[in-house]
Amino acid sequence: MNNKHRPSSWIIIALAAMLVVLFCFLGYRSFKAMEMWAIGVQPPPEETQQLIWSTYITLLAVVGVSILVVVAGAVYLLRLSFRARRNLEREVRIQAAELLETNRKLNDALNALEEAHAFQQSIIDGMALPLMVIDPDYRIRLMNRAAREFSHGSGEASDAVYCYQVSHQHYAPCKERGYPCPMEQVRESRRPATMIHEHYRPDGEKRFVKVLAAPLLGPDGGFQGIVEVSHDVTEQKKIQEALARQMEGIKDTYDDLDEFSSKVARSIQDFFAKLPSE
Repeated sequence: MNNKHRPSSWIIIALAAMLVVLFCFLGYRSFKAMEMWAIGVQPPPEETQQLIWSTYITLLAVVGVSILVVVAGAVYLLRLSFRARRNLEREVRIQAAELLETNRKLNDALNALEEAHAFQQSIIDGMALPLMVIDPDYRIRLMNRAAREFSHGSGEASDAVYCYQVSHQHYAPCKERGYPCPMEQVRESRRPATMIHEHYRPDGEKRFVKVLAAPLLGPDGGFQGIVEVSHDVTEQKKIQEALARQMEGIKDTYDDLDEFSSKVARSIQDFFAKLPSE
């Protein structure tokens, strides 16, 4: 028991002891009077009067001590309740302070994460080529400004969720539409993959892009998606197609020249063949 509780405890013990003594005294006097009446001895009037008064006084003392014991117990219980309330309030204040400190630390950690994310976003936004970090379910985890500009014509946040929505303006993955998918190739090989894709802007304009996809692996080596960089090669594609058409035209010209040369040669041969011999 705490030392602060001992004075009240001793008071209650002392009052209880006094109550026991008074009960014993009253019982003894009553027993003596009953013993004298049982043997037919009539006590003197003075002794009878004293016995009656002592009985009254004892009863009053018992009642008084009982009231004091009840009051002392109530006071003691009130003190205990007030002390328990103060202890509870102190614990609540301590817990509240700890919660506030924990909340402050969580806010600081959240702010640090937001700053790190903003810094990371500023770095990839500085890249001129569209870049996306894509989860294995084709969901876009991160994309830079160039990718956002390609997907909906501005650098602000996009409502697009999946890579095929951004790149193809479609609502089904590439593999379901019969097109080669960099996610699936990288998922199978766990190695970088490169391919030419036809991507579409929101206005329907078709662009040829060279897609470079690299695997994104976790600490345990598990596949966690890809990092995809797209390079617009539409102009190069147009130049290649124009060169191919020119080469085809040159080939046709050479074929025509060969045919013309053959005709000229045959004509000369026929001419010399018709000349009279000497």
